[in-house]
Amino acid sequence: MKLYIKFSLVLIAKFFSTQAFSQNCNLDFLQPIVSNSIYGVTLDKVEEGDLPAEHCLLEGNIANATDSLSKIKFRYRLPPRNSWNKKFLVGGNGGMAGLFQGDDRLVKALESGYVIAQTDTGHSNTDNEWLITTNEKGQLLPNLVAIEDFGHRSIHLLTKVGKQFIDIYYSDNLDKSYYIGCSQGGRQGLQAMQVYPSDFDGIIAGAPVFNLTRQNMAQVWYQQELNNLDSEDKLLTIDQFNYIYSSILNVCDLNDGVDDNIINNPLQCSFDTSQLICGNSDSELCLTNKQHDFIKKAYDGPISSDGQQIAPGRVMGSEGMIIPNTFGVGWADLLRVNASPIVPTLKLAWYQDTDINILDTFNINDRASIDFIESTLYSRATQAINPNITPFVQSGGKAILFHGWADPGVPALATIDFYNSMDSVVSSMLDDESIKDSVRLFLGPSMGHCSNGEGPNDWVEPLLDALDSWVVSDKAPDSINVSNKDRQITRPWCPYPAEAKVKAGDLDTSKADSFFCSITN
Repeated sequence: MKLYIKFSLVLIAKFFSTQAFSQNCNLDFLQPIVSNSIYGVTLDKVEEGDLPAEHCLLEGNIANATDSLSKIKFRYRLPPRNSWNKKFLVGGNGGMAGLFQGDDRLVKALESGYVIAQTDTGHSNTDNEWLITTNEKGQLLPNLVAIEDFGHRSIHLLTKVGKQFIDIYYSDNLDKSYYIGCSQGGRQGLQAMQVYPSDFDGIIAGAPVFNLTRQNMAQVWYQQELNNLDSEDKLLTIDQFNYIYSSILNVCDLNDGVDDNIINNPLQCSFDTSQLICGNSDSELCLTNKQHDFIKKAYDGPISSDGQQIAPGRVMGSEGMIIPNTFGVGWADLLRVNASPIVPTLKLAWYQDTDINILDTFNINDRASIDFIESTLYSRATQAINPNITPFVQSGGKAILFHGWADPGVPALATIDFYNSMDSVVSSMLDDESIKDSVRLFLGPSMGHCSNGEGPNDWVEPLLDALDSWVVSDKAPDSINVSNKDRQITRPWCPYPAEAKVKAGDLDTSKADSFFCSITN
């Protein structure tokens, strides 16, 4: 009888919970936000969803009441009250945004009870016209509203409006707000830390393109250098890149004591690429002298004639990360004979000129040209380069930064340098407080750009769990176990500057507990 009563009570509770869920998931119930929000909210869709878990789906737009010119699309998924964990997770974008992205990173969080949010950042990705507007004389000008929305404002407003919906939908207090994103989304995460330090209790920012303009300059420079090759040297093939990668792997894989196709720390990889030049190498995939010179430049990165490093170079071990005919994947762009896909965007972002030939115009040795580009609205709005994150630290915020060592397009070296800059500023302004108390950087051995690679790369759930534990229980992550499901291996990601070391003994190196984190002297 007791079991029957208990079961009946569960059914009754579920009935009323579902009934309340249905009552709340409608436009009339949510109308007060549409009517009263200071952010200019419209709702286009309110409907119940059940995939991947039961939720209320909201879609609409934010006009931004400051100028009422924005059209920032939003999507919120709100689990039922009895499933909600009282936490909010905002997902970032990739590439040039322009659509809802990151479903694969957010669905598990929804199943775990998070309210999740996405945005297109205020424009469509169908073309680049969102970057410009026209004045009464027909002149092309930067689209101030759209660029500011893309640069920083959309994620901020998505977060503010989301908290309003949560407040009225649940009539209960929100406990914690988190952000998660990689690449462009990593930049958005750093932007939130720097510009809106109270928006989130915790942030996960991966492979952050925090200086988007310098990244774009590097992309143009690589294409210029590729075009400078003689025609017979120009087409570096996928097989040649794989030859370079396998040659480096043969020398550097065992640096960590494990033969596993993973380069643990490429900075400890010493390989003389001149071995790959035809005459030094017997391989039919050997490099011509000009091809080798180009590869060396790729490792060094763009450096101006006065010695200024425009952006870091490629890292050894990233050569095998090639996905042909896709946008922004680094080494794959080096296979192209024509300009990389970013050039049409930069014509409008930098110059508002559809006819300019950037590959002829841009010159890394022209300081005035670089200064001009960095002064443009696009450059200023998308920069997340302020290392002073003391307001975020003082607010109690926690952040996990991460970067794949084998990232072929956005080198991890830039993230390391910026992390060290943040550490220096925070320690000097907060009486030698270590940034590690608030922000930690994790480098993924042999992981590509936000995913892929031979190393551990399935980071979303373990990093979100680690961040949540840090924020809620003040348990800073001294290591985070990350898996590669395709290879069925799990390894610890270690907080920089520590790295994973294999323990002594005859151990199963596919298991994380066969390793420990240690700083190399």
